[in-house]
Amino acid sequence: MKDASKKLGISVKTLRRLIAANSIPLYKVGHNYVVREADLLELPTRVYSVDEIANELLGGEN
Repeated sequence: MKDASKKLGISVKTLRRLIAANSIPLYKVGHNYVVREADLLELPTRVYSVDEIANELLGGEN
């Protein structure tokens, strides 16, 4: 979980929420649960512009 969350740049808690929401498949291998790297790479990402971030931080004043 730690490795997968680091690759995504999110917390382990957020990763667990994504798994619980079936956004990321979880596989059982022996006694362990794993997340495939290929599944992580398929997750959509959102890129924010500087204007969008400034607008959010300034409460829509920009």
